[in-house]
This record gives sequence, structure tokens and C-alpha cells, in this order.
Amino acid sequence: MNNDDFYLEQEVLSEFTAEIIADFTRYFRKNKIDIKDMDNPLVVLNKKLCELKSTIFSDKVESMNDLKIIEEKFLFAKSILKELEMKVA
Repeated sequence: MNNDDFYLEQEVLSEFTAEIIADFTRYFRKNKIDIKDMDNPLVVLNKKLCELKSTIFSDKVESMNDLKIIEEKFLFAKSILKELEMKVA
């Protein structure tokens, strides 16, 4: 793997994670959830996702495998949100 591929994957993952965080934000607004309510598990999850997103370009992420782990965590969070949205709809 060359550095260009790695940097491209970082950029793609950054966009993907931003979309999921935006989905959480829309869900919070729609359901009048206070994003500062740290007693709400979804708010805590969103905070952790934001923290995780900020590591994408850090020196903590050194390989494609690291990027894949982040992607999997975001996919899991997205699946939780989709389940909740189906219950609300």
C-alpha cells in the first residue's frame, strides 16, 4: 500500500463518518434530544463517535486496518440509529 492510497482512504472515511454524525444530529433535532444530556446513551454514543472521527488523521491511525476498525464502529452505530428510526417512524 502506498501513502496516496492510505490518505485517500482517510478522506473517504472522514466523509463517511461525517454523514453518520449528521444523521445522529438530525435524529436528535427531530426527537428533541438535548445533545448535552450525557445521561442519554445516544448522546454519549454520538460524543464517542465525534472523538473517534477526530482520530482519523491523527498518528493513532497508522494502517488500513486501523481505518477499517473505525469504519466498523461507525457502521455499528449507524445500524443502531436505523433501528431506532424504524421504531419512531
